[in-house]
Amino acid sequence: MDRTITFDDPTLSRISQNASSYNNNASAWDMVLDEGKIMGDGQGSLILTLTNGTGTDAPRGTKLSTTNYMLYGEFYATMKVSKWPGVVTAFISMSDVKDEIDWEWTGNKTKTALSNFFYLGEIPSTGQGSNGNETELSADGSAAFHEYGIKWAPEQLDWLVDGNVVRTVRKVDTLDADGIYHYPYTPTRVQLSIWPGGIESLPKGTQDWAGGLIDWNDSDYLTNGYFYAVVKSLRTVCADPTVDATAHSYVYTNATSNAAPVFAYSNQTGISSATSTRLVPLLDRSFTVTSLLILITMGICML
Repeated sequence: MDRTITFDDPTLSRISQNASSYNNNASAWDMVLDEGKIMGDGQGSLILTLTNGTGTDAPRGTKLSTTNYMLYGEFYATMKVSKWPGVVTAFISMSDVKDEIDWEWTGNKTKTALSNFFYLGEIPSTGQGSNGNETELSADGSAAFHEYGIKWAPEQLDWLVDGNVVRTVRKVDTLDADGIYHYPYTPTRVQLSIWPGGIESLPKGTQDWAGGLIDWNDSDYLTNGYFYAVVKSLRTVCADPTVDATAHSYVYTNATSNAAPVFAYSNQTGISSATSTRLVPLLDRSFTVTSLLILITMGICML
């Protein structure tokens, strides 16, 4: 299934902007605002903002997540990134068990895009590595829109810029000495964010990587009242599903002997609040489930 999310509607009506009252209804919303503040730019694009806190409040970034999950497929964002040292822009996939695939940009290096991947929240130590692989852009990423893409297949992971593959990782190259593949494998949502890497509460290594401490007296910040990144569109292409037609969901079950979570397809449409497994309905199958007394109608597309 191919879905393109645009931001032409000035009210941003397809984005749930109140995460506390969001009821996980994937049919009603394309995305949910997990934190921060968004706005339209009046030209069909979305602005993600980063503001400084007052008093005891910490600086506040913005994070948006898709309401649908996907298991393998492609996702693309057309965007301009932030240009201020210490400010980080991100376009990533994130699963409930912290499998992660990233594009990131630091505000001090706006002609460079960083690609990363994580296995269950950890940096793989095998294969081609995952942290901070650099791609030089043809034009400054804060001044020009680029399309950033990720193709995630069961055996190979590709990062793309403007339609061109710039990095490839094969699952087979992530195999460790214990026979474990350190490769993302669990259903995920796609996220867009802007966050403060250059603040004193974070480790110095993070501050330095982000470009140093944020200058809250920067003239752009004083004029606008925020730092920002701009997103023109988000496109997801789900892998064709080959799941049995009776399957309605997946559930996380017991971990393997190496603590890797296991998920399975299920024909369940609900779980009791006493169970610890997580159930997420498949895309385009309409029903509701109850988990911890919260109404859930989410979606997932999967291979």
